[in-house]
Amino acid sequence: MGRPRLRRRRHLVLALLALGTAQPDARAALLAPDDPWARDAALRAAEERPGRTFPLAWPRWETESERAPSLRAFAVLEAGRRARAPLGFGAPPRGDARAAAGVRLRAPHWDVQLRANAWRRVDHGPAAAPDGTWLAWGARRWAFFAGWVPQWWGPGWEGSLLLGNAARPRPTAGLLLRGTWLGGRGWELRMFLARLERARPVPAPLHWGMRLALRASDGLELDFERVAQICGRNRPCGLKSWARMLAGLDNAGQAGVTVQNQPGNQLGGLSLRWRSPVGRAPYAIYAQGAGEDEAGKLPSKWFWLAGAELWGEDWRAFLEYADTRAGAWYRRPELGTVYHHSVYRMGYAAWRRPLGFSLGGDARLWSLGALGHAHGLDWMAAARRWRLAPPAPGGARQQLFVHLRRVFGAGRLEVEGAVGDAAWAAVRLVFEGGLF
Repeated sequence: MGRPRLRRRRHLVLALLALGTAQPDARAALLAPDDPWARDAALRAAEERPGRTFPLAWPRWETESERAPSLRAFAVLEAGRRARAPLGFGAPPRGDARAAAGVRLRAPHWDVQLRANAWRRVDHGPAAAPDGTWLAWGARRWAFFAGWVPQWWGPGWEGSLLLGNAARPRPTAGLLLRGTWLGGRGWELRMFLARLERARPVPAPLHWGMRLALRASDGLELDFERVAQICGRNRPCGLKSWARMLAGLDNAGQAGVTVQNQPGNQLGGLSLRWRSPVGRAPYAIYAQGAGEDEAGKLPSKWFWLAGAELWGEDWRAFLEYADTRAGAWYRRPELGTVYHHSVYRMGYAAWRRPLGFSLGGDARLWSLGALGHAHGLDWMAAARRWRLAPPAPGGARQQLFVHLRRVFGAGRLEVEGAVGDAAWAAVRLVFEGGLF
């Protein structure tokens, strides 16, 4: 009796795997949020396939027409002055110098990257780390990834309220699912679980997130987002704690929740991007909102980001404003609230760097920027002005950012930096070659 059952189970597992990987044997890729021009390309691809593509959350899982496996080696040399205000979509310098090397294997349904990094005068985290190392496996409608994978959620070009690039990637496992709903329009669900560092008031808590993206129409994407810090040394981490967190019961004094069994620090929100809401001109408006606290099992004390885009054949421009003061857009601002928590006293951060918006809470940022391609050169520029509360000495701060990239043969040269307040600069050389 045991062997037939074992055979049936084995056949069932094989059938499920075959169903999950039923697609052309196209080479797969996990795309990290480290290239603003790749993001522009993803937005343009979404214009051509509006019902299926979701370009606002990263990493992205994509396939290409090439089927043969490839193994490539790469090396990175970087020198300059680390980014003191790491604003903008991309990969800001984390130290005054960096050397990195690794290999990447891409095959049908697989993408494996091994990377070793060493920094001089690193600004946070260890000076040697495997940032950018991952294993990803998936098919057309699903993907699983694990490793030190950077993430970015939301439509903003200068920051994300819930999941941005201010802090370096943590050990993370994630899952992506895709499908269709009413009218055959697409949806995407992504979840992740990461482990934060030990050197904090509550050592080694977990960082969890879930995001549901819905295509409401060809031009409108709606996203529902939720993140939480939970568990950690000497904190409850059982099924009851997770159930309370998922149910929104995370404040002491409600439904038997106390300071001792409080499940964690939660934020929830939504975002949208609406292409050409009036007329057919190539423009879009976007917004992201997040709530720091809970009221009636819904987010409250909201803070916001909003912007607009306009693009042409080989350029894209944006105007963006963010305000991370709680309640600032609809009532008197409440300071000292956003990203703070009474139990997780370091707040919503890793290595004291925000996991959400780069400037942290109680900040306002105005940005005007553009990126594009001209004569074989990739370019990006942004003018920024921001205020912190309480006000910093000298009042508002301002910065002009420039990023240039030239691709040549088996490599590329990048020069980027900012002048003004929190000035920095970096030169980066990347070499890559195929082993087969």
